[in-house]
Amino acid sequence: MKHWDVFSNYRFYLRGIAIPNCQRFFEYEVAFFSKDNSEMFGEAAIMRIRLFFNAAESLNNAIDYVAHSFPDEVKSFELVNKASDFPKRASQVPGELASLREIVNAYKHCVRGFNEGRDGPVSKPNARHLLGPTLSFDFENQDYYVGPSIPQREHVNILHAAYHFWSEALKSDAFPFADQLADQ
Repeated sequence: MKHWDVFSNYRFYLRGIAIPNCQRFFEYEVAFFSKDNSEMFGEAAIMRIRLFFNAAESLNNAIDYVAHSFPDEVKSFELVNKASDFPKRASQVPGELASLREIVNAYKHCVRGFNEGRDGPVSKPNARHLLGPTLSFDFENQDYYVGPSIPQREHVNILHAAYHFWSEALKSDAFPFADQLADQ
């Protein structure tokens, strides 16, 4: 296999990049929560966030590879005139991929507050909206800390669901969005 084969189609991309990124996050997630929580807000937490972002972004990008692997099928998708329209349209279909896209975009847009839309200011979800509270107790020093929990359990569950979607897609040579096309 040549080094660029991993980018030649969605199956190689999923097997070579996206699925391993998810597996690495899931392994780290188990290890992260099985040790004492003294590092909950330290470097271990930063590593957890980084691995989550890598995994989520990798799975989100798989749709782009599908568009180029199935050019005829993607044009059958409603409101898709060319392959480059497909990723946005496919990720709007309700379900785990739409939820994952929303999370990934929120993290990407964390420094953007409001954007001017045609109808005035539009607030995009951003990373600040995704923060969940975490309460940590230090019983020895009778102290506590309240901080953000990134990613939230809900986001990890969405990543698991998207991972399952793409893992199942790899079991077949069929177009991964055939069911969504049938529902239109």
